[in-house]
Amino acid sequence: MPKATILIVEDEAIVAEDLSQKLGRLGYEIRGVTARGDEAVALARDTRPDLVLMDIRLQGAVDGVEAAAQIRLECALPVIFLTAHSDQATLQRAKLTEPFGYILKPFEELELETHIQMALYKHQADQELRRQREWLRVTLTSIGDAVLATDTARRITFVNPVAAALTGWPEGQAMGEPIENVFRIINEKTREQALDVVAQVLRENRVIGLANNTALVARDGREVPIEDSAAPIRDANGKVSGVVLVFHDVTEKRHAREQMRSAALFPEENPCPVLRAAQDGTFLWANRASTALLAEWHCSLGGRAPEYVRQKVASALETGQAQELEIVLGQRNLSFRLVPIPKRRYVNFYGMDISERKRAEEVLRSTNEELSRFNRAAVGRELRMIELKKEVNELLAQAGQPQRYQLDSEGDQP
Repeated sequence: MPKATILIVEDEAIVAEDLSQKLGRLGYEIRGVTARGDEAVALARDTRPDLVLMDIRLQGAVDGVEAAAQIRLECALPVIFLTAHSDQATLQRAKLTEPFGYILKPFEELELETHIQMALYKHQADQELRRQREWLRVTLTSIGDAVLATDTARRITFVNPVAAALTGWPEGQAMGEPIENVFRIINEKTREQALDVVAQVLRENRVIGLANNTALVARDGREVPIEDSAAPIRDANGKVSGVVLVFHDVTEKRHAREQMRSAALFPEENPCPVLRAAQDGTFLWANRASTALLAEWHCSLGGRAPEYVRQKVASALETGQAQELEIVLGQRNLSFRLVPIPKRRYVNFYGMDISERKRAEEVLRSTNEELSRFNRAAVGRELRMIELKKEVNELLAQAGQPQRYQLDSEGDQP
């Protein structure tokens, strides 16, 4: 496995040469050597080494501390300082650049190797942590639920766009605010302040679900009915480091539930077909939306359904299980759920227009067929290419020339 690449920034030529030799013996590749801070920044930007060894005292106006700060800012590369100076003022300035180590001159190869390996490992771990944090940030920002996070002092540490919209607190204003300022919840029925779920999670160290009839009071006074839960955030050692609140607006859900309830209580107003049939398939009741369906089946109230429908009715009553039925009615596709009422010996039909879903399925089927045809054509072209390369190899062999293509059972390699 190849070792890392290193940029050397050292103002003493003899030290720089000795350092290059030591690194070469250790197996590292030198990406460049310079004695100036401004040149170090340019080299780091152009060559992208894995690590920079930086002398604090350099030639020119830009010293090692300033150069390291620019390299960290522009290239996010790990920097190890090399110095014979260990005064507190210099070290304090150097600390601000978040270096990955210090090596005091003079140094031995083993010490150099140890510092480099530790710095590279720490940098790799930091990069992976940043990637995970960015993935988590993007995920939490993109999901449809509102997400708030707090630390153990109950102050906001994260707000995703949905939470900002529901609470009325933009992220920049919410960060650092006490949770009770941003996440104000009440009981819709009693109008009293709801349970402090963040305090309960921190106290009991477990997931807490929000109570029914909870409403979020937004910054502008709007009330939004919400559902969901709060959970502890734990660090790598399992210690609670904060709380995450995940919630969503249930206004539409309540509206849909109310519509379903109204449709069940007043099926005549339901825009979808609703019917009732007796055990022998005779229709006992149908709403206005069922008129076209009954005409398609050439029957009316008091008439019997077609044979295939009667079979579904009989099966539903015999098994006590709901049955599914799909029919085509003109340009529409209808799906019915046949729900048996065994005690009354009849079956209720609840219809739904699934034309859009059927069209989407057809588009998907056509697309899959097209992709399959494309893949088959691509495989055919690939097989033909392999045959041609075999022919080229055979012609070259006949001419006493080396083969141009290396072929194996799974394909070829040029």
